[in-house]
Amino acid sequence: MPPKKINADIIIDQYMNYVLEHNEQPKNVYQFTKSFKAKEADFYKYFGNFQAIEKTVFENLFKETVDLLENDDNYADYDSKTKILSFYFTFIEMMTANRSFIHFVLDSGKNHLHSLKPLMCIKKHFIGFIAAMEISNLDLKIQGLERFKEKTESEVIWNHLLCTIHFWLNDTSAGFEKTDTFIEKSINTGFEFLNTKPLENLLDLGKFLYKEISK
Repeated sequence: MPPKKINADIIIDQYMNYVLEHNEQPKNVYQFTKSFKAKEADFYKYFGNFQAIEKTVFENLFKETVDLLENDDNYADYDSKTKILSFYFTFIEMMTANRSFIHFVLDSGKNHLHSLKPLMCIKKHFIGFIAAMEISNLDLKIQGLERFKEKTESEVIWNHLLCTIHFWLNDTSAGFEKTDTFIEKSINTGFEFLNTKPLENLLDLGKFLYKEISK
């Protein structure tokens, strides 16, 4: 039987199936493509390596989440907090549908945020998504933190997303209800801090988490 024609979606599906069935990456691209009767050369038309496939999976999940929200007739009328909550709940729902694969890629068994580095491919998209909401800027006039003025807000909210995903990966509650509670309480708390001055603890947390995933 001649090798079958493939495209990016077929490669992604086959890779995810392989990982879930073998609990490991394929040894090499040749072995992988041979497992579903495809040509190795066709793989490289779409991806440079297996990590590129994983990156695409996360990018697709993010894009599908945003598309679902923007296609909701009511979404445009939501306030900023409701939009962010909607994103979190929808994104976690999309992740849950692929939980076993995501758990493998992120390897939460390491039990620290450094293991979430594969998610960096969506950082720019997420920060841009949040920035488009034009939420009032945080007051960063805190002694010793002036040089963080431009990047601290985006780092705090990015690291909050990482914390949420880390929490979800380790959540064993039915229907991941504890993750839903974590999302709601933390987002509500974040908006209580918005436009107020006692932000030092929040910003210290953001700086700590930023250092943790940058190691």
